[in-house]
Amino acid sequence: MEAFGMMYVPMFKKHVSAELLFAEAEARGFHPSWETGCGLFSLVHKKKTVFIYYTKLHCNSQLGSQMCGDKHLARTFLARENFPNIPYCYSNQKAEINRFFDQHTPLIQKPLLGMKAQNVRLISHREEICFENLEDTFFEKYIEGTEYRVLIVQKAIAMQKKILKPTEKYPWRKHVTNIPRHEWLPELVSMAESLAQKLHMTCMAVDYIVNTANQVFVLELNSMPGLYSFHHPDTGEPVNIASELLTVILHTEEHGALSWRKLEPSSLLEL
Repeated sequence: MEAFGMMYVPMFKKHVSAELLFAEAEARGFHPSWETGCGLFSLVHKKKTVFIYYTKLHCNSQLGSQMCGDKHLARTFLARENFPNIPYCYSNQKAEINRFFDQHTPLIQKPLLGMKAQNVRLISHREEICFENLEDTFFEKYIEGTEYRVLIVQKAIAMQKKILKPTEKYPWRKHVTNIPRHEWLPELVSMAESLAQKLHMTCMAVDYIVNTANQVFVLELNSMPGLYSFHHPDTGEPVNIASELLTVILHTEEHGALSWRKLEPSSLLEL
């Protein structure tokens, strides 16, 4: 661990992605230093101090990040742009929620701004619906299938397959496989890159569910996807996402996010 001034800075386990970026910066000789225990660190690049906070990357748009993090905004955007959406309901009216239940049973009830499937409940019977705090609650149709994730860092750079493998401590735990590039599903890649472009997101993940009829649905938009599982998958070859992402962050810091559209691959060698 690092010290800032005379203060010891402990890192919390939930900031593993920041630690991977920190390690990459260290390996490149940028002399990173933790500023807080909440994932903020600094480094020196071309004689300039650069601050990096993984969950608030400055190469992503604020609006895009907000739309990814709010399930209602995300579903509204997906419907407006005609992406394969999951039926959803966000309402403070019990009658409307009950009608949605009757039409789309079973349902998933989840926090509007929740993460890592925490406090997510499968609703199979009407009496299981919780009508408390509806302003912070989101409902969507439960779809059974296989989950995939496409990671975007300016373009698609990794794809994963996820199979639910819950434990008592981590009910959202999944077995993660990094899929080799030649086995990527082109439809999912193309859709993810289109979503990132429309939302002005340089780094994001798009999660999909593919049902037994091979129908694709967008499951989640994620503006702060964890890097650890790409570096340490349960199955498949590791992908060094931290290296790709740090390159993008430093280029954005120096030239601005829009310049990536005109960047030649050879320019990366200068970073």
